[in-house]
Amino acid sequence: MDWDEVESLITDRTKLIMINTPHNPCGVTLNGRFKRLEEIVVNHGIYLISDEVYEHIIFDGHRHESVLRYPELYKRSFVVFSFGKSLHVTGWKIGYVIAPPALTTELRKIHQFNVFSVNRPIQLAIAKYIQHHGDFVELASFYQDKCDLF
Repeated sequence: MDWDEVESLITDRTKLIMINTPHNPCGVTLNGRFKRLEEIVVNHGIYLISDEVYEHIIFDGHRHESVLRYPELYKRSFVVFSFGKSLHVTGWKIGYVIAPPALTTELRKIHQFNVFSVNRPIQLAIAKYIQHHGDFVELASFYQDKCDLF
């Protein structure tokens, strides 16, 4: 990512930057490259939407690094996760957003107009699964095996 180029494209009309890491479909991550993004977001007073729904689909021993690990970036970020890919319920559109309380308050004002329905039985099943099998360690190897076979 050429962060200097990204910064050069910011105008007074820019409100946020949107990133996807790990990237779909190639699995490229932005690991170790968030400090410059943090500077840009803070210096320009803009926000970030970080799409991290593929956090468990990483190959070759790499691990996911979230923008949540960067305190100043976190303060200006909406970080999106999904159970769809992680728990093989793709299409049910079940996920969550992590953001600071002030941003979450604002998100809730529009959320009700963006979500058409959520499958309650799947919500309950996911909650039960997480209680009993809290981590997703096996998922990376599941996808790694498929990648290696391919």
